[in-house]
Amino acid sequence: MTRMVWSVALIAAASSGCWVADATAPDLDFPAIRTDSAAYTLRRSDTGLQGAIGFTFTNRTGRDLFAGGCISPDPPHLERLVGDEWVVAYAPIVLLCWTPPRRIRDGESYRSALHISVPLAGTSGAPPWQSGLVPGTYRLVWDALSVPAPLPDELRTSNSFTLSLE
Repeated sequence: MTRMVWSVALIAAASSGCWVADATAPDLDFPAIRTDSAAYTLRRSDTGLQGAIGFTFTNRTGRDLFAGGCISPDPPHLERLVGDEWVVAYAPIVLLCWTPPRRIRDGESYRSALHISVPLAGTSGAPPWQSGLVPGTYRLVWDALSVPAPLPDELRTSNSFTLSLE
């Protein structure tokens, strides 16, 4: 009997987190995540490449969303356009503690930045740059967003922008 109660509870919990399109479908005429600029530059330092990509997420889903992480929401990762495919270029290291997720109410905006710090080739350090040369077209993908299930790609992906080296 206990096993059946737990099974029903797990199925109910899992199904309640599924994203279902409804009459309050989000406005997808522009990305929910917008970067502050159409072009960014990474700067070389003694230790590696440094830069920051500012972004604003605006919740237009018709419901509250949650962004999890340690102390503050985890940052997005960076994807590079290679041919006609998006591949992960940089994924920051995040702390592995748990704090309550940040609620982003419907209509509310959340502003933050992806801080990039890539060690020089041949040195020890992390995280590495994962997609070859830096110059190119990129986008942010914010996996920390949920309802509590992960959102569809179009709700957690930014506009595209260029990234170059100084």
